[in-house]
Amino acid sequence: MPTDVFTKLDPDILCEQTKELEDFLLERIINQQRAIKCVVSAYDKFNSPLWQLEKPILSALFLGPSGVGKTYIAEMLAEYFLDDPTAFTKIECANYVERHEISKLLGAPPGYIGYNELPILSQNNIELPAIQHAQMALMKTDKEAQRLSKEIEKARQNCLKSTNKLESNSLMQIYMQKIKEFQSYISEKTEDVPIISIILFDEIEKAHPEVFNILLQVLDEGRLTDAKGRVVNFRNTIIVLTSNIGSQFIEKMEAMGFSNNTGKDDYSEVKNKVTEALKDYFRPEFLNRLDDILVFDVLSRETIRQIVSIQIDLITKRLLEKEININIADEALEYLGKEGYNPSYGARPLKRLIQTSVLNPIASLIVSRAVIKGDTINVSIKDGKLNMGVKKPISRKKVLFKKEKSLAH
Repeated sequence: MPTDVFTKLDPDILCEQTKELEDFLLERIINQQRAIKCVVSAYDKFNSPLWQLEKPILSALFLGPSGVGKTYIAEMLAEYFLDDPTAFTKIECANYVERHEISKLLGAPPGYIGYNELPILSQNNIELPAIQHAQMALMKTDKEAQRLSKEIEKARQNCLKSTNKLESNSLMQIYMQKIKEFQSYISEKTEDVPIISIILFDEIEKAHPEVFNILLQVLDEGRLTDAKGRVVNFRNTIIVLTSNIGSQFIEKMEAMGFSNNTGKDDYSEVKNKVTEALKDYFRPEFLNRLDDILVFDVLSRETIRQIVSIQIDLITKRLLEKEININIADEALEYLGKEGYNPSYGARPLKRLIQTSVLNPIASLIVSRAVIKGDTINVSIKDGKLNMGVKKPISRKKVLFKKEKSLAH
C-alpha cells in the first residue's frame, strides 16, 4: 500500500492581502470580473517569492467602449493602495501626438527648453503619491513625527511675529533646520515601506509611435533612461493602458446577448476580432510584451442599477459625515437606472444624471441652510420626476412652533 499522501492544490487560493484587494474591487467595479481577476492575479504573483523583479507588477491593455470602467480600475487601485483615487500618474496620450511632445515624458535634451524640469516619467514623480501616502500614514501614528511637525509650526509662527531683520534671519535659519530634521526623519522611517505606483496611459492608440518605443523597454526590462541619463525603475509599478479600438465588435456582441456571464467561446470570438483590429494600430513586439489584453463588456441595465446603488451609497456616506441623513425610494433608484442607461457611453451619463438631479439640488439645500445637521432628505418620484423633501427632527419642530407662538403674542 503506498505511503505517500497527495494533497490536491487549488491554484485559485489567494493570500489574505490579495483576497482583501479582490473584495475591494468587486464591491466597486461591477460585472468586469475578468479585469479584476487579471489585476488580482498579478498582485498575488507580486507577493510571492517567484516574482520576476525585472518586470512591472502588471502591464495590461484594457479595451472596450467609453465609460465601462477601464480608467476606473486605475482609480480604485489608487484608492486601495494610497487612499486617494487620484493618486496615480495619468498620461493623456492625445497630448503626445507630436514627436517633440515626448520630451515631457523623458525630459528635454541639453540646450532645449525644459531641460531643468523634472520629466513626468521620473522616479520622483511616479513614486511621489506612494511616498506622500506613507508619510501621511506615519504622521497619524508616530509621536516623534508629530513632535517635529509641531516644532516646525512653532518656528514658522516665530518668523511671522518677528519685526527685527537680524532676528528674522536667525529665526528663518532655525525654521529651515527644523524642516530638514523633519524631512530626514520621515525619509528614514519610510525608506523601507513598499512602494506601489500606478501609471495610466489613456487612449494609447493616439500616442506618437515614439511612446511605444519607450514602453517596449519599460514592459520588457522594467526600466528606462531619461534625457539626463538617470535610470527610472518601474518594477513596483502597475501599468494600465486603455483604448477604444474594437468597440464596434463588443457593441455588436452585446446586442446579441454577450456579457460577462456568457461562455468562453463567445468571449474568445470577441477578443479575436478586437485583437485583429489592434494589429492595424500596434506593432506585434509591443502587443507581445503586454501581460494581458482584456476586453471590457458593455454595461447592461442590471449593471447600471448596481452602479446607481454604489453611487448613492457614496453620497449617503458623505452626507453622514455632515450629520445629514438621506432616504431614497426604490422608484427613485429605478428612475435613475432607467434614465442613466446608455450602452454607447457606459456609466458616464448616469454619473452626470446623479450629479445634476441629486448632488446639485442637495448642495443648494445645504448652502441655503434649508437642510442642516440632523435633517433627513427624502428623495421620491412625483409626476415622473425626482422630488426632494426635508424631514426635520421632532425636537426642532417643537422649538420652531414655540418661537412662532411667542412671536404671535
